[in-house]
Amino acid sequence: MWLGRGLHKRPTRKPIFFILGAPKCGTTSLAAWLSEHPNVFMSNPKELDYFDKDRTKGYSDDLERYEHFFSNVRPEHIAIGEASTGYLRSRVAADEILKYAPAARFIIGLRNPVEMAISWHGQVLFEAWEDVPNFETAWSLQDSRRVGRNIPRLCPDVSNLMYADVCALGSQLARWLEKVPRERVFIYTLDEMKDTPQLLWSRILSFLGVLEDGRRDFPAYNEGKRIPRVLSIATRLVADTKRNLGLNVGFGILKWLNRKLSKKPAHKPSDAFVAELYAYFRPEVELLQTLTGRDLSVWVAPPNCGDTSSVGHGEKIEVMR
Repeated sequence: MWLGRGLHKRPTRKPIFFILGAPKCGTTSLAAWLSEHPNVFMSNPKELDYFDKDRTKGYSDDLERYEHFFSNVRPEHIAIGEASTGYLRSRVAADEILKYAPAARFIIGLRNPVEMAISWHGQVLFEAWEDVPNFETAWSLQDSRRVGRNIPRLCPDVSNLMYADVCALGSQLARWLEKVPRERVFIYTLDEMKDTPQLLWSRILSFLGVLEDGRRDFPAYNEGKRIPRVLSIATRLVADTKRNLGLNVGFGILKWLNRKLSKKPAHKPSDAFVAELYAYFRPEVELLQTLTGRDLSVWVAPPNCGDTSSVGHGEKIEVMR
């Protein structure tokens, strides 16, 4: 037992494990499941983004405000954590977190980068950070946006529109493993979360040093969706207002409208463009294979051109613990 030993006698009110991302890799679901465990405390809201100081700030811009989100920690909370998907691609978050919590542990989710890029485009459309509904066009704008052109008015951080960077999972993982001992990093794939959630859940609880809670239901949260542009903008403005005021309560009406109007993305990339994406991300997948010891060859080429929902499952060779 890693975190549990002795902590019930001297409770801390600061995070000691971090879900780093990647975005669109089930981190919202995982954070929600963990928040329901009696011995785990997860910050609310998710995505505090305190330690990725090279990116636009989130809810927390100073340490006192950041630690306020852990003020409700109770003695029974053995594992205290937060989930911010911007940390994985940050170039400074590892050093910042290790200065704050030298013994911290980290959970990292991985996914086929092509599938992730398409899903991330749907997410930034939903957030109103992106205003180009065709992903192939949005992908082609990365160079111009990098130098300050064609940036949507409501986008708070242009790095969110650098799809190639956001989904460069091999390079991102390599940076973290240069800073953090492997035994303090738990890696999973989205495919594991979908196919064997019970087994994955048991392994994560063991990694965090908490007992099984009997969970048998693993609902999915934050699945891909698209909403009308006007509602997307309204959602972004409300979210920004809450963030600026330091609020973590909902307003109800937008959630109701989201449920009523959300739907899967309508724009599907062409077969040729999907093939280009697989070729582009192949070096990242090969690096992931080297770093994790997993066979991810099914992420190297499209199984069915145009069908990005049927990505393979990354057969595990060696458990990364």
